[in-house]
Amino acid sequence: MRIKCEMCDGRGWRDIPLPQRRQHRSDAEYLDMAMALTDWMERDRLSQSDVARLRWGVDGNGYARSRDRVSQYCKARSYPSAKTIAVWQAHGLRL
Repeated sequence: MRIKCEMCDGRGWRDIPLPQRRQHRSDAEYLDMAMALTDWMERDRLSQSDVARLRWGVDGNGYARSRDRVSQYCKARSYPSAKTIAVWQAHGLRL
């Protein structure tokens, strides 16, 4: 993929690698996790912030950490770690 290089004031182009998923999973697995996560959130009336708080706690200001990760999981763009899944299953996530 080619993008305009911001470091050279847009005068040049630079090749960047496309993002790659670290874990080798099928698209169906990503979609299944996204559906299970959103079903759990709807069933238990949890927000993405509540789900993040269960796993990663809060920062110094009292806000849930890693809310952006939950958003990516709900959109099937990334897949949570085994530890994250285990914590959420202890709180009611059904896979």
